[in-house]
Amino acid sequence: MHTRLICGFLPLALLLSGVAAGADPSIQVGVGKTEITPREPMPLWGYSSRQDPFVTVYDPLYCRTIVFDDGTTKAAIVSLDLGRTPPGHWVDTIRKRAREQFGIDHLLLAATHTHAAPHMGSTHAPIQWIERVAAQIYRSMEIAKANMQPAVFKSGQGQVDITYDRRVVNDDGSVTMLWQNHRRERTKPVDQRIKVLQINNRSDQAIATLVHYACHPVIGGSKNLGVSADIPGVICSYVGKHVGGECLFLQGACGEINPYLAGLLQEDRDAYPQLVAEAEKAAKAIVGVVKASKPVAADDYTIRYQEASVRFGFRHPLDDERLSKMLNTYYSEAEIKEISQSEDAMEASLSILMLGKTFAWVGFPGEFFGAFQIDLAQRSPVEHTYFVGYCNGYYSYFPTIQAAAEGGYGASWGLIAAAGTGERFVDQAIIALYQLLGQL
Repeated sequence: MHTRLICGFLPLALLLSGVAAGADPSIQVGVGKTEITPREPMPLWGYSSRQDPFVTVYDPLYCRTIVFDDGTTKAAIVSLDLGRTPPGHWVDTIRKRAREQFGIDHLLLAATHTHAAPHMGSTHAPIQWIERVAAQIYRSMEIAKANMQPAVFKSGQGQVDITYDRRVVNDDGSVTMLWQNHRRERTKPVDQRIKVLQINNRSDQAIATLVHYACHPVIGGSKNLGVSADIPGVICSYVGKHVGGECLFLQGACGEINPYLAGLLQEDRDAYPQLVAEAEKAAKAIVGVVKASKPVAADDYTIRYQEASVRFGFRHPLDDERLSKMLNTYYSEAEIKEISQSEDAMEASLSILMLGKTFAWVGFPGEFFGAFQIDLAQRSPVEHTYFVGYCNGYYSYFPTIQAAAEGGYGASWGLIAAAGTGERFVDQAIIALYQLLGQL
């Protein structure tokens, strides 16, 4: 947790890596996968009412890492089957180790946001568990580096209807939370696009499939006591089996986006096959997108990276029960003390990774509402831009200004940041993308 103010962006010369005239457009890619399924019972993430430790494991949790090397600079994306990234200093610690031991200059550490993985709050997760997760992250980096090979890229896009907006705005302007929607009633339109980046070797064999989709992995529900990677886990398993290589799931802006089958397992512990079937519906669509994906023509895969600090105020006063509950859930006593002395403001990082001028992954540290994903895609100057949620930190929900005014969970309660913070993050991302392109 950092509460100091950093104005604007760091000098561009310090943030651009490997940008040189006449650089070789080739790039090497490697992937690594390690298991992070917990061995000892502990509470699960995502529901304050669920305090009991898990009692079973439906499917394993994994860490999946992809490493890019342009010949000068290395960067990596890590996808974790967790509710959030490790708390406190752990993100900085892991990034420092990645740089010093594996030569990975830049790292996006992201969670799939499954609500059936161990709690990662500062006071709830045993330190031994976090250390084990970190060790497996390092091991996945080691495996990825050992399997580097020249890569080619294909891109595709599809759609699958397994999600809805759980905030229903009524005719009188009030908001009703539709936590479960097993009848698959349509609420207002949501972004159901699947974006796929297929990375093959020069023999056209799969190295990795990067899947981007926005959906809360909450089919387990608040009473579920079984470990599961939920929808992302099933997707990665199915796609890996049918396409080859490793599949990495990158969670999008799913702040208010639920699957139709949300909470199914809490009502019926024998319903796990239905979870699998629903996720495989999306997985089959993804395999179809992969098969129809088109080669991406690019003459530059130079790694570019920029990080910005965004400072924001609180949605409620520090002594308001709604805010104090959130702070006590996610931060240690020492961190809360630091926050309380920070002039009612916090600071979070926005991370932008680019390959040449063609691909960009923008890492957002929390649960952003779906409109921000659409806004980023529409305004980005980079053709293939991916909104990566739950990345390099966690600061709870970021609603749109309109949603904050309407209310509901994640908009007027269950969050930390002041109204308008999400818009500021996206604006900063657009500025950074233009700067990395050399246009600002």
